[in-house]
Amino acid sequence: MSNLDYVVTTKSAEVVDSFTAPDGTLYEAVASGSGTGIIKTVTNEDGTTTSTVLNAAKGKRKTGRYDKASKRKNYNSNKLKSEFANFKSAAEAAASSTEAISYTDADVTTGGSWFT
Repeated sequence: MSNLDYVVTTKSAEVVDSFTAPDGTLYEAVASGSGTGIIKTVTNEDGTTTSTVLNAAKGKRKTGRYDKASKRKNYNSNKLKSEFANFKSAAEAAASSTEAISYTDADVTTGGSWFT
């Protein structure tokens, strides 16, 4: 557990949006008064689930009009909703695409820059 996982695993954390990939993987956008994050939940072959915090970030600081946790949670939630909407649209486009994306070593060109 990273030092920021607490912002999405507190009792006050709330799922504000979610997306289920075609393979059954669940992505949840979670907000609390402390911050925001995305949790990935995978169902294992034995039926158990494994949850991983993909990212977590501190949210709005406790200042001025955001002195109450409920106001910070609302602010964090609204910000996360707009960011997660972009993630969902990209994931849905990738899931509905029939185009296979692949490359081989022949597709990689080296040189021509300071990389050698």
